[in-house]
Amino acid sequence: MGWTRAFRLVIALFGVSGVIMMSAQSVTWIIRAQALAGASAAIIVPSLVALIAENYQGAQQTTAVGSLGSARAISGVTAFFVGGALGTLVGWRPVFGIVVAIAAVVLVLSLRLRSDRGDAAVRIDGVGALLVGSAVVLLTLGFNNLNAWGVVLATPAAPFSVGGVSPAPVLVVVGIVLGQGFFVWTRARTAAGRDPLVNLAVLASPQERAAVYAMFLIVSMEAALNFTVPLYIQIVQGRTPFDTSLAMMPFNLTVFVTATLIVRFYPRFAPRPGPRPRPWPLTADRVSRRVVRPPSRAGPTRRTRRSPATRDRPGP
Repeated sequence: MGWTRAFRLVIALFGVSGVIMMSAQSVTWIIRAQALAGASAAIIVPSLVALIAENYQGAQQTTAVGSLGSARAISGVTAFFVGGALGTLVGWRPVFGIVVAIAAVVLVLSLRLRSDRGDAAVRIDGVGALLVGSAVVLLTLGFNNLNAWGVVLATPAAPFSVGGVSPAPVLVVVGIVLGQGFFVWTRARTAAGRDPLVNLAVLASPQERAAVYAMFLIVSMEAALNFTVPLYIQIVQGRTPFDTSLAMMPFNLTVFVTATLIVRFYPRFAPRPGPRPRPWPLTADRVSRRVVRPPSRAGPTRRTRRSPATRDRPGP
């Protein structure tokens, strides 16, 4: 299929989700539209990185990847401001009309991208996709409904119960089991010489694991802030969407400025690998040898060297 066609497809689906949002007459259709938009956005990001790798080389590729982060930050600033203003003055439906228009423009501009051919030899890991997708859905449902359905015992608002136990923790446990099953399945598929859904080699070294964990924490904190703060401002404080956009402006501007500066200063202040720390047992053993020395049983072993005049002098 290729990343170019995949990018065009998900952009079209993103536009369709905006149309559904504009015409939605119930909360159910709004949730379905948001699910479609979220699935499309999850594919847009890796497809953009693949398109950059296909259309740029060398220093231009590095700049393009950095600019992708800056574009995401400035789009967040614009979205909060424009969306907040329209949501206050006109309503929330016209905001998604702008989303549909932007999706159409991006779809037209994508026709200028260089097409890449997909690798027919690659087979998508359907079992792995099902495992990780089910795990994410169950974990999300479980954690989001702990308060409403009950942390341990089921509340009257719970859709069902498992022997009186709330379904929320049950979904969380099942999601964790499916997530572990995804890792087991991926390792088995890799050992068999087949293409996995996610290459676990990115977690092979401690440095790579630390980078992935750091990125996960940063993105999680940013998403939590962009979600909880607007809810608090609008629901608890009773402010308008425009007030919310103004309140979020410092955070989004800081993200944009920081991303721009990183793109400019990264070639000059690139990270350098530091000295590897010595193993703790070896270090502790050397310290103990220096601090705690066993007493000598044979007395002092250093022999005093006599001068030639003293050595030739006869004894008494």
